[in-house]
Amino acid sequence: MGLCWRRFFHPDPEHVKSRNEIRDRYFNQMKALLKMDVINSSFAIEGGEIESNGAGVAMLVDSFTLNRNPSLDKKAIEGMLYQTLGIQKVIWLPEGVAEDPRPGNSRVYKDIYGSGVGGHIDEFCKIC
Repeated sequence: MGLCWRRFFHPDPEHVKSRNEIRDRYFNQMKALLKMDVINSSFAIEGGEIESNGAGVAMLVDSFTLNRNPSLDKKAIEGMLYQTLGIQKVIWLPEGVAEDPRPGNSRVYKDIYGSGVGGHIDEFCKIC
């Protein structure tokens, strides 16, 4: 079985519609090619946005994940993760790394610039 999450949140509904049409076309082709069922979800998430130990525990960055999914709260997200991935416990980190610049402001310190981790928890935190 496949799982098709929304990849991103964007404030322009037409942009989202266009991207979702491309995504849906891709997943329909994969579904036919692999002869498998695909669950569609409105949950917006990227692979680097979630860290899991493979034994039912996952970590997410609260501020990033909730910002990408403004119509969902933590409980709804946890329910989706349980239903689709079998996640039984979610550890919510309030923020990413302190040095992670906000979009459009990549200055970290004086003349030091970086692109940060952009909500990708896999860049700064692991479950052992």
